[in-house]
Amino acid sequence: MLSTKDLNMIGKYIYYLDFKNRCVGSGIVIGSHITTTGYGAYLIKTPEGDKQKEMSICYLIEEEAGEALRLKQPIADEINKLVEETNKKVNELRLDLIGEPPFKELMEK
Repeated sequence: MLSTKDLNMIGKYIYYLDFKNRCVGSGIVIGSHITTTGYGAYLIKTPEGDKQKEMSICYLIEEEAGEALRLKQPIADEINKLVEETNKKVNELRLDLIGEPPFKELMEK
């Protein structure tokens, strides 16, 4: 796992955990910064486009990334489940508070 001591990684090929697609992604670091939540993050150039990933889910060795994905994916799944449940409850409360949206045709699907 990479950490804040690794801020100067520009040009290095790294592997990152892609929890959404349940796989290990890879690319070249083209930038780094500290997020507003206090975490270090890399900007990574990939064939699919540029991605921002927290340093704590980036690795120099593909096998380490694969093992980390196996261990951390269940945690990411639990976070996503909680977010979905919370969003559902917030939407229910919003309906009670302000009613149905008047411009449903403009809602994102």
